[in-house]
Amino acid sequence: MRILVTRPEQSGQKTAHMLETLGHQPVLLPLAAPYHHPDAILDALARHEGPLAVTSAVAIYGLAKLGDRLLPYLDWPLYAVGPATAKAAEQAGFRQVVASSGDGGALADTIASHHAAVPILYLAGHPRAKTFEQRLSERQIPFTVCESYAMQALIPDRETLHRLLVDSPVDTVLLYSTETARRFFDLPIFAERPDLLSSLPILCLSAAIAATVPPQYRRHAQAARSADEASLLALLPRS
Repeated sequence: MRILVTRPEQSGQKTAHMLETLGHQPVLLPLAAPYHHPDAILDALARHEGPLAVTSAVAIYGLAKLGDRLLPYLDWPLYAVGPATAKAAEQAGFRQVVASSGDGGALADTIASHHAAVPILYLAGHPRAKTFEQRLSERQIPFTVCESYAMQALIPDRETLHRLLVDSPVDTVLLYSTETARRFFDLPIFAERPDLLSSLPILCLSAAIAATVPPQYRRHAQAARSADEASLLALLPRS
């Protein structure tokens, strides 16, 4: 199957490798790219002493770009949403990584079960869902936020979209965030050719993402049982 991957380039390449091992043909269409803020990260780390939290591997990629400047912080506990983000943190050198299952809310619950009431430094992106921050507040866990990266929209040109979606139609779409879902369905090609999505399975990392699928396509949308990539890819047929 030709599977459309809408993740940013670095994460998308990892997904592409996983899809190839499952016998599928990945088609990469990144709709955003991260712009990291290393000075903001270093300033936040210098002002903080205690656990870190990340809800995306993109934040870890920004930390890894610090190189040797990250060394003083690698013994700090780091709470990561999902096993893939936890693995990225371990590869970056962090030695005390705790992974949650599920979304930001599940990560906050994991922190509550492990963590004394000292502030968490949340290395966040922009834009983002506020689920994690809201659940921390509900759990009365103090935290500060550092916007460590911003996702900048990428707008594929018409020629690229026709090559990827019209000349060789895909069989399934993977969606990983609500913001990506909005960008995807706003692509002008779907106004021109609504038939491209008329019967296409749309596989979403969470129910919240599935809820952003426009009504005319929603009956083809499926949400993963838990907000991790293994659960999402489990929705695909095996070759």
